[in-house]
Formats: sequence, structure tokens, C-alpha cells
Amino acid sequence: MINLTIAVSDNHLDHILEVAQHLNEAGLKVHQVMDSIGVIMGSCQSCQISAMQHVEGVESVETEASYSLVPPHSPVQ
Repeated sequence: MINLTIAVSDNHLDHILEVAQHLNEAGLKVHQVMDSIGVIMGSCQSCQISAMQHVEGVESVETEASYSLVPPHSPVQ
């Protein structure tokens, strides 16, 4: 599963819960709806990301950035 941050367009902020429902129907597991800032957090399979971008009311879809650090005493730094 890929974690997503979805920005809702300004003209759909009053209907953010409906946008979240449509995202859910498109395959997003909604984790949090932050209506005060117009953001929906959730996760889905990587093959479903493009479907999220086509849901009415979605301004943008961003995937979670991830990184890993090498242990401090590792020979590779």
C-alpha cells in the first residue's frame, strides 16, 4: 500500500466528505479527513493512484516520501 496526501480543490471544500467517499469508492482507504485545510490522507495500491487523480474535486495527489538510513557503524556511509 502507498500512502497518499490528497489536496481538495477550493470549489469542493464544502463537500470534502463527498470527495472522500468518492475516493473510497475508487479504492482509497481513507485514514484522515482534514476539512479545515482541505486535505485527505489515505492509502491505496500503487496501480490505483491514477484513479485518485481523476476523482472530481481532487486538486493534487502526492505519494509519501520514504527514506532509510544506514546504521551509523556500517561500512557503507
